Amino acid sequence: LDTTEGVIKGYIENDESCILVAEKNDEIVGMMIVEIIPCHMVLCSHKKVGDIVAGYVKEEHRRKGIMKELEKLSNEFFRELSIKYVEVCYLPENAEAKEAWNGMGYRCFREQARKSVY
Repeated sequence: LDTTEGVIKGYIENDESCILVAEKNDEIVGMMIVEIIPCHMVLCSHKKVGDIVAGYVKEEHRRKGIMKELEKLSNEFFRELSIKYVEVCYLPENAEAKEAWNGMGYRCFREQARKSVY
């Protein structure tokens, strides 16, 4: 089991991942972690996609374009590595996340379900 520090170190040391941080007045107000992963669609022509692992902006700083700027920077990172598509996952009941990602051009293209086997 990795510690948080170990996980973050792994993203920093990996050439196919990036941690983006938004600061205002020397305070961290948002962040985004992105990485390149194998495409999970078997019949897909592209073998790798960009994945937004995590994205967060402090509540009092939301709706000010911070996530949009972080997402824009992540797109630059992916383009530099010739990644054509970027994916993001969020919980279906998180209407705020759905609105934010839709506002940045993300559209649902598959649904994923989960069940416990215990």
